[in-house]
Amino acid sequence: MADIAQWKEFEGGGRFKLASHQNEIYQAALYGARMLMALTERSISDEEEHQLQCLMLGKFVVLDWDEGVTGVNGREVSYSPNWAAHLLKGNAEFFVWVIRESGNIGPQDSKGAI
Repeated sequence: MADIAQWKEFEGGGRFKLASHQNEIYQAALYGARMLMALTERSISDEEEHQLQCLMLGKFVVLDWDEGVTGVNGREVSYSPNWAAHLLKGNAEFFVWVIRESGNIGPQDSKGAI
């Protein structure tokens, strides 16, 4: 089964290529990272969980973006998983939007599929 990605418009600005957050690679990576953290035999704080999710979403769910995405200095930035994680961590509205929109992408929905 091929993973489907779609371009979605973010009301806060920018157009992003998203995969489903239900994709097997994202889910396996998130599970593996949580298990590694659990080996420290301490509970994971909410901040650590959020940071972990941002890193995994930035690598496996936010796959690209068009021009117009800016960093903290106001300059356009090219897509990279690290920049995607940074944007997710620094913008709660964007984080929630990615979760919501990527949850609406699946094999049965081929409109705008890449």
